[in-house]
Amino acid sequence: MDSLVPPAVLPIDGVGTQLTTETPTRSDIDDLLETGLERREWLVFKQASTFVGEFAIVSYVDDDWWVTIATAHPILGIDRTPPKQVSRDTIRSWGIDHDAYLCQL
Repeated sequence: MDSLVPPAVLPIDGVGTQLTTETPTRSDIDDLLETGLERREWLVFKQASTFVGEFAIVSYVDDDWWVTIATAHPILGIDRTPPKQVSRDTIRSWGIDHDAYLCQL
């Protein structure tokens, strides 16, 4: 769980075999924030490196950025918060402070 995004944290079922994950650079993240994400793309920021993983899952819907926080526990499973709007500046700060992944179906 330390190096990849567990497929179960994404807000869609059955992504395990179809998911591709890339590691974007900070300039890639800036470009994505200007152009937006495709329907089946998510920016994921790993927010914890402990036994329990916390992931900020960012999506782009109707010209707005949204985040869901998922907590992945190896025994208890996945818990997700409801989506809430997030600013580009917040997303940029996560790109500086946390490991970032671009996940695509």
